[in-house]
Amino acid sequence: MNARKIAIVALTIVLIVALFTGVASAFGAKAAPVVRTQLSNVRDFDAVASQIDSYAVDGGALFKGRPGGWTQISTPETVVVSAVAADSTDSNVLYIGAANEMAIYRTLDTGRSWLRIPLADGFVGGVTDIAVDGVQRLVYVGTDTAGLFRMRDVGSSVILGGHLLLDAPVLQVVTDNTGKGMAFARTQWNLYRAENYGLAWVAVNNLQSTPTAVAIADTDPAKVYVGTMDRGLLSSSDGREWTLSNAGLNFVPGSRLKVNDWRLTQHSPP
Repeated sequence: MNARKIAIVALTIVLIVALFTGVASAFGAKAAPVVRTQLSNVRDFDAVASQIDSYAVDGGALFKGRPGGWTQISTPETVVVSAVAADSTDSNVLYIGAANEMAIYRTLDTGRSWLRIPLADGFVGGVTDIAVDGVQRLVYVGTDTAGLFRMRDVGSSVILGGHLLLDAPVLQVVTDNTGKGMAFARTQWNLYRAENYGLAWVAVNNLQSTPTAVAIADTDPAKVYVGTMDRGLLSSSDGREWTLSNAGLNFVPGSRLKVNDWRLTQHSPP
């Protein structure tokens, strides 16, 4: 064998070894998680009282972190994430909603695996909001075309246990985590209050204004706050009787005050 043939054989061996090394590296390598210093298209947000970091849905993806550092959490490949809700009583439990299907997903291991939970057949649409009552183990899911769903987390699975069909998209769902079982759902024009832990729902008709936002404080007793189109902020301890709570909002009697967002965030000290 002359020198030329020896060189060709040696080069071939080197190329083959390089090819197999590259293939092995490709199969063994894991993609680095996406990290952002800031989010630009946040659709939903959930601050967990027991954790410094929060969850956010940005551009159909799920992130965990805080201003200045957000790390993407792996979600099912075909899912466009539209909503997120953490269980305040168990930091391992997290739910996301899909914008492109009638389903939610639950993870118990920070996104390494997900349990798919279908909501209903016969509806085209997706999930708009999720609220978790960790004390009662209830999950409320708002949708854009199929109303509101009530589910119970039994650990091994999540079981459907109620459905309120509405003629408008559900924009917001909130619940307390004090054991009282308060829950509210809001559409563009109406507010609904849960009765008997969400087994029935009634329209709240005594706000004297269109509801624009709703939040529940896990105080003792729990208190619900509703932003309105022109009466400012209302509050209630039972969801039946409402009082104006506009102190500090520069509300002048006889004027109009619109509150278009209201969020209660309670963090434990670092």
